[in-house]
Amino acid sequence: MTEEAGKARRLAADQPHQRVWLAMGAPNAGAPNILTLEKWNEGVSIEEILSTRENRYRLLEDRRDEGVYWLQADFVKGGFRHSYSVGGPGVSTDHDRLPLLHRRVAAAYEAAEVHRFE
Repeated sequence: MTEEAGKARRLAADQPHQRVWLAMGAPNAGAPNILTLEKWNEGVSIEEILSTRENRYRLLEDRRDEGVYWLQADFVKGGFRHSYSVGGPGVSTDHDRLPLLHRRVAAAYEAAEVHRFE
């Protein structure tokens, strides 16, 4: 993880407008494992980022807009989940509804759970 994290951190620093995500382990909707490295100053260690569960995200799907995806962290201090749209091929509308684990993303997590790499 450390070598790959270092490469991803350098990419995030070299390409400031590029999204750089690093996933740890197998996809699991119940255990957020995506780090959004472009949001962190290069001086912040990967250990510090990993030390707080609120810095890890899961992929979810918009509940009303087909083909629009979100990242969502676990609960943060104060009792809410940080969520933000990351786009997709669909058209996003303003409907004030939080994303859900359903349709394509749910199917993808289920497929990843049963797949075995050899």
